[in-house]
Amino acid sequence: MFNIQSFLEKITQNVDYSEKDIHLICQSIEKCTGIQLPPQSIEIKNSIVVCNGSPALKNKLYIYKDSILKEIKSQIQTPIIDIR
Repeated sequence: MFNIQSFLEKITQNVDYSEKDIHLICQSIEKCTGIQLPPQSIEIKNSIVVCNGSPALKNKLYIYKDSILKEIKSQIQTPIIDIR
């Protein structure tokens, strides 16, 4: 029979894990660019960090993309391949 408790525990662990990752991604972006982003503006979809913000923000993230990706990879275990 299907055990709902174990299923919910797995979902809770995944949500917590991604919230920690998002917090570390915010810190990495701030360290590389000096821009403070709220965690609500960042999502992780298919190993891609998606930042919601102005075109100026996205341009600055694109300029510092390589250094941000290196910093993120050194901080978290989740494989991140791109920032958009």
